[in-house]
Amino acid sequence: MGETEWAAAPEYEGTDGERTVPAFLVGALAGMVALAVVWAMTAVLSGPGGRTSTDSQVAATGAPTTATTGAEPSEPAPAVPDQEDRCRQADAELARPLRAAAPALDQWDVHIGAMNKLVVGAITPAQAAAFWAQTKVGAIRNLDRFEAATQRVPFAGVDCPDPDALDRTASGLRSCARHVDRERQALDAAGTALQTWKTHIRHMQMLDMGHLSPEKATQLWLANWQRGIRELKAFGSADRAVDRSRGC
Repeated sequence: MGETEWAAAPEYEGTDGERTVPAFLVGALAGMVALAVVWAMTAVLSGPGGRTSTDSQVAATGAPTTATTGAEPSEPAPAVPDQEDRCRQADAELARPLRAAAPALDQWDVHIGAMNKLVVGAITPAQAAAFWAQTKVGAIRNLDRFEAATQRVPFAGVDCPDPDALDRTASGLRSCARHVDRERQALDAAGTALQTWKTHIRHMQMLDMGHLSPEKATQLWLANWQRGIRELKAFGSADRAVDRSRGC
């Protein structure tokens, strides 16, 4: 409502004809009186023998009342796995990608073995080519399976303690932790070796499609061959260490 409307509001006249308070103030006063009446009725009803919604709210908030209720039993907290349980879980998680690595590692080992035999004259170039063609069958599928398995366990073994930091009296936990530690080392070695195998497969594909010259392909293959020998040897050492450990 604008200022002009407020100024034009009619004023209330008393019975003696005198001008008194404006009409809108009368309405406000009437509202205040009505509110006071409601408050008074509430006070009466909330006294002895009376109960209002306020009482219900107080009772709901836990204020003392005459009624008593029994406390519901709380559910027991879930058991927290101990260190040895976490190590066993890590062992199970790491075993899966290690198993998945085996077919791809075998193919890479045969591929490199053919080159080893070729350079010492144990096999002919045609025989080496036959070995290489055999190892390419299903190679990408096996690499994909390994990578999928490793993606599921990025933090496996994180909760398993360092075996060298454990007290020698905790023999069971210590042996399990050492086994998990060696599995992680073997898995890292497998991943390194298979990355080189994957790179060599890509080079062979590029050669087949004419995207790589035979000279360049040969140069890259000689480098990957030597790298592969070292990496497969490192994996074999790590894998044997896993076998020698007591396990979980």
